Amino acid sequence: MPKKSAIELAAPSAVTRAMYFINPYEIVVVGYDTQDGPEHPLYDPRVKQLPRPGDTHSEEDAAFVMSIKRYGVRQPVEPRKDGDKIQCVFGRRRSVLCRFASDENVAAGLPPILLPVLADAKIDDNDAFGHIVLENEARRGDTPAVRAYKVKKMVDQ
Repeated sequence: MPKKSAIELAAPSAVTRAMYFINPYEIVVVGYDTQDGPEHPLYDPRVKQLPRPGDTHSEEDAAFVMSIKRYGVRQPVEPRKDGDKIQCVFGRRRSVLCRFASDENVAAGLPPILLPVLADAKIDDNDAFGHIVLENEARRGDTPAVRAYKVKKMVDQ
């Protein structure tokens, strides 16, 4: 009988998914890398708060970039395929700030930092928005305006 891993012993009925590491520029962050807005199922208004190349980072973003440079991205992002593109379902901030950390490493003559992504889960538009809400509300609450936007969008679906 083959030896079981700790994960198999702890959760024998769990579904496992592969994790891959990609160049952070390979993942499309809707509304950041595209002109899409609220009409797109993966749009999140907080994407406008993410820094752009050349912007001065907030203290929080600068600390996160430093953490990524030191430890890498510790939690994978959730992608989905859309034709030949890989779209970010959740993990927008991790994806964008990983780009900055990787660019800083490359400029210093160090290897680029790769972004961990889970294997494609075949997430459709309706499921994608649910994933976004669950990911963000489980971590920390959104502002009342963002919550209102999400509630309206869920009602409209």
